[in-house]
Amino acid sequence: MHTKGPWKYGIHSKEIYGNGVSICRMLPAEEEQSANTTLVASAPDMLEALKKVLDIINPYSHIPAQFEANLIIQAAISKAEGGEG
Repeated sequence: MHTKGPWKYGIHSKEIYGNGVSICRMLPAEEEQSANTTLVASAPDMLEALKKVLDIINPYSHIPAQFEANLIIQAAISKAEGGEG
């Protein structure tokens, strides 16, 4: 189980926090640091969004495009939760 979101990036500490707990410290990478920290900090929101989308499209899994989307989303959720993906 991961630390519940939202996660925030501490500009001065270079750490990402969730519920007041340090989740990780980002190593300086100049240009990429801002993009990387934004991506990592948004992970809980993206995971929850994927779960909601999966709930919405599940009833339409008999349609080929939705079936394929369902598989892609399930794999991403599994990977985010420690599975193989």
